[in-house]
Amino acid sequence: MTTSPKIVALTRVFIRPLVVCLFLMMGIQSVTHAADQVDLTASLVWGTDKESTPGPNLGPVSQKLQAKFSNIFKWKRYFLISHKSLGFPQSSGKPIQLSPTCEIKVRILDDGDMLEVRLQEKDQPLRTLKHPLQPIQAEGELFVIAGDDRDSSGDAWFVVLGDPNAESKTEESQDDLGGKAN
Repeated sequence: MTTSPKIVALTRVFIRPLVVCLFLMMGIQSVTHAADQVDLTASLVWGTDKESTPGPNLGPVSQKLQAKFSNIFKWKRYFLISHKSLGFPQSSGKPIQLSPTCEIKVRILDDGDMLEVRLQEKDQPLRTLKHPLQPIQAEGELFVIAGDDRDSSGDAWFVVLGDPNAESKTEESQDDLGGKAN
């Protein structure tokens, strides 16, 4: 069985470009889907002046965060309670359990430029805060929510949201300024 020259010509003119367009559309859809994905990290940190850790299995925060917090806040020591990587669709959001008593609900507001964080303690809403997403993603800025501990006088907790690639962004911005990142 032979194919007629007209069918071969129609295949070249119509079918091949149609198949190519379909593959391109599938590729564009997957790229836009990846762009809609928001990647952040969330850490729960404890601040104290006490010598010992406030609980078992708590480790120190990174030296960089320790230095940054020590320059801003009054506490001498900061301990990491939990650290989570968040990846969620920009359109929906995600609840994250940071400890048995601390949950945050993170979502991107409709315009895509604003991060909204709802903080809950033992299923009771504490507060809802908003922060521009661009400084977190583009500049490596941290979004810090803090409060005092009702059970331990003088101690505080911090929820720290940031970009998982903040180190490389900080180094890039320092290089752009002609300096070195610490």
